[in-house]
Amino acid sequence: MRRLAPVRKIILTVTHAHPEHGFGAQVFRSDARIYYNSAQRDHLARRGDILLNGFRNGILLPEQAHLLDDVVLTGPHDTYDGAQARIDLGGRMVEMRTWGTAHTPGDQIIHLPDDGIVFAGDLLEERMFPIVPFFPPMIEAEEIDIARWETVLRDIIGLAPKMIVPGHGNLAGTELPEAVLAYFADVRQRVQIAASNPAALERQIRRQYPTWENPHFVEPTLRYFMQVG
Repeated sequence: MRRLAPVRKIILTVTHAHPEHGFGAQVFRSDARIYYNSAQRDHLARRGDILLNGFRNGILLPEQAHLLDDVVLTGPHDTYDGAQARIDLGGRMVEMRTWGTAHTPGDQIIHLPDDGIVFAGDLLEERMFPIVPFFPPMIEAEEIDIARWETVLRDIIGLAPKMIVPGHGNLAGTELPEAVLAYFADVRQRVQIAASNPAALERQIRRQYPTWENPHFVEPTLRYFMQVG
């Protein structure tokens, strides 16, 4: 940061309050102005310690747990309320947009309208199963809203971006949110037809998407749809 912009004002924002995306913010606190939306700030304050301990003890492999040592949960200097905020970086406009709870409470996209770029965070993953983080008690069903998540994806498509930067995976275009929308519709329909046999459903879905990675995210997706619909 200091090498690329040694005399410029630095602004930091993150797409959502999960450890691998936002729990390094402490490094920037003295050098950058940190912006979140208010729902994201409140979620971090309310559930940050639970997420930190849950990732350390239940998500990361034992040899990786040290990666979260010395993390200090870091709130924003400034927040915005409502659906979006705009920041002028000196001839380059940046939009931060939130829809409320989708993948997480208060997750947001970063849109560069003049450049046609969207940073989507974990609302989108490329070449892998979408991360539906239904892992109670660390992450409960009410902290996820796939119906609103689908609204977000349709709105991203409506922005007609030239480039989407997903939370994990390679750069993509609007074919990525279209594929995730189709996947959610497919899983929802399968659950409505055969919810009594989740193991069989998981096998079917894995076979349906043979090139997608991280198939362990199929199971929490099924649990979510079976509980919430």
